[in-house]
Amino acid sequence: MRFFLGETERNQMRRSTFTDQILCCIGFALPLACATAALAKNAPVDPIALAGKTNDTFAFDQTLFKHPSQVRKSQPSNRDVVVLAMTGPHAQASPIGDDDFLNPRMSVGEHISNVFSIAASVQADGFDERVGRNSGSADYALTQTSPGPVFTFVTDGFYDGASKYHAVDIIRDGGATSCFDGKCAIYTDASGPLYNRLLWGDPPAHLKAGMTWSVTIRQSWELGPAGDQTVTVMHVDDTDGTVTLKREGSATGAFANEPAQITLTRNGKQVTLDVTPGKANWIGYTTFRHGIVLNDELLVVRTDRLHSRETGFVTATKRRYMLLNAAPYPTL
Repeated sequence: MRFFLGETERNQMRRSTFTDQILCCIGFALPLACATAALAKNAPVDPIALAGKTNDTFAFDQTLFKHPSQVRKSQPSNRDVVVLAMTGPHAQASPIGDDDFLNPRMSVGEHISNVFSIAASVQADGFDERVGRNSGSADYALTQTSPGPVFTFVTDGFYDGASKYHAVDIIRDGGATSCFDGKCAIYTDASGPLYNRLLWGDPPAHLKAGMTWSVTIRQSWELGPAGDQTVTVMHVDDTDGTVTLKREGSATGAFANEPAQITLTRNGKQVTLDVTPGKANWIGYTTFRHGIVLNDELLVVRTDRLHSRETGFVTATKRRYMLLNAAPYPTL
């Protein structure tokens, strides 16, 4: 999830913070809409005023608060086109496990919607805490399916504080690649409309509660560096086709597209510091129904080392979480 905040919204968010709703929004997609909207396009939560906090995430983490048109190099400005297809490493459309839980199953004409939020904070010794967030909603209409499988959606979304957008959406390679306006990129968002092999790997056959598998995430992504992750099956419902998974992992390094510097406030003065990313630990629950994300939440905490000539070295804690919930159609 990445977010966009206008100047007015950023000013309103100053000296505000957010409530910890980490376990409230487990969901991305009322099927698809939930997931894709939340991640591929980013969203935050309404701010709650709190004295002593500085809230302007855009100033310290610009990758987190961008309109969908600004997120990927392959993304155009207002009219977006994304297609979910299966090519590359999984071009043969190999099934995701032997069960139906994680394989997408949708029909043309179906609609899905979701609301989403993402938040970030940085706490450093001697500095004001920096907090920011954004939120929004999206509606998806499945217009075409083709071998691969390839799912094509007409999408309408809105990011709070930004303009509405209209898009035709695609994902391929088992959810690991996003094609936007004919240009494709690895799908590194923390969540999305469909199961993503990049982040979840290939599950074992016949999922049952208590089963685990290991995943090596080979590149940095929205809420973590490249690293190892363990997936645990928490609950399986054969009658409903749903499965709840827990993902937890750790690694050292920067998140995808993360800037190398951060600006914080100390004694009323802004200071720009170089960031040396430390070890990140992430954990969260996700519920899928037939390969579509219903609920998703993820929290990551990382310890960094900051430095400037003025302050010397400073230890900082960076925290991000994203929440996504299915919503009644339409939201707009």
